[in-house]
Amino acid sequence: MRNLDNIVNPGKNAFNEMRLLAALSVLVSHAWAVTGHKPEPLLAETGMTLGAHGVNLFFVLSGLMVAASWERTKSTLDFCVNRFIRIFPALIAVTVLLFFFAAFVLTENPSEFWQPLNVGLYFAKHAIMYGDAVKLPGVFEDVPVAQAINSPLWTLRFELMCYISLAALMLALGYLKNTLNLSIRPTVSAIFVMGLSAVWLVKPPYYSDFSFLDHLARFFFAFYFGVLLWNLRGKVWLDFRIAGILFVVALIWTDLRLPYFIPVQIMTLGYIALWFGQFRYEPASSFFDKQDYSYGVYITGFPIQQSLVYFMPGMTIIINASLTAFFAIFLAMVIWNLIERPSFRRKKLLSQSVREIVSMRARTT
Repeated sequence: MRNLDNIVNPGKNAFNEMRLLAALSVLVSHAWAVTGHKPEPLLAETGMTLGAHGVNLFFVLSGLMVAASWERTKSTLDFCVNRFIRIFPALIAVTVLLFFFAAFVLTENPSEFWQPLNVGLYFAKHAIMYGDAVKLPGVFEDVPVAQAINSPLWTLRFELMCYISLAALMLALGYLKNTLNLSIRPTVSAIFVMGLSAVWLVKPPYYSDFSFLDHLARFFFAFYFGVLLWNLRGKVWLDFRIAGILFVVALIWTDLRLPYFIPVQIMTLGYIALWFGQFRYEPASSFFDKQDYSYGVYITGFPIQQSLVYFMPGMTIIINASLTAFFAIFLAMVIWNLIERPSFRRKKLLSQSVREIVSMRARTT
């Protein structure tokens, strides 16, 4: 039995592998839909798809790591730069590459494709991570999930909202402490956010009927559960017996559809992932300490799946998932080494540039 505080630092865990597995679970889940087979796995049994559970895990691990990043980062500006680099360089690259691939390979309506309005809407909707709302003329119009270009991007808006909310919350706590001498622990704040989110999810609708606020509550609960784990890391023990008990409880709770079954699922999945993540799976762990492919797989998987179905109609679920995993991991490797890692290496330069711009504007006003 190990303490979370002993394994939370980089190089002492397998959290990158857990994130990669979460990303792969999303494309495996989507393989049912893109090949025309429904419902997706686990939907009937748990009320959410395998991919939805994978995204929930993403948010738990994100909350843990982002809370750690806030604590270790010297300034709010540096924190914001880090979060920008986490999302946007790879997203911009994939958006541009996908556009030109669609323009020269996929579209069956090139004359309408190049209309300025269509081009502008494509990039504008990708910039605000609209997911299913992003369409291009003549692209994926005759596949089971018609016209969907890169649906999973819709979750990135919620990821960004979680980042912003955490920064705002921590700044507010700092203001209350320094100005009003009112000390509120981050642990209490995380529990408060989780509580509000859980109340909204007490009896959620069917997953396909989730509203914006339903998803917001779900993702905030998962993210702030990760934040809570970071703040309680010295008191969180990772024991397979606890993991087993939580798993059985979650199964029964979900089967009976008792109130709060989604928060119970999220906490159980997060704890079990941390239990598996405490171990080192050499030589994979040493490799993935330096190569994080999870985000690249997540933002490239769906268009790869759609392209495979477009070029090879009637393909099976297994073939689609297997080929997508192969190509997505390859593209993620390229994206990590050519875009993400170089961007992280330049984050100090970017932070300094932003400081100079802010300082210059302050002097001129």
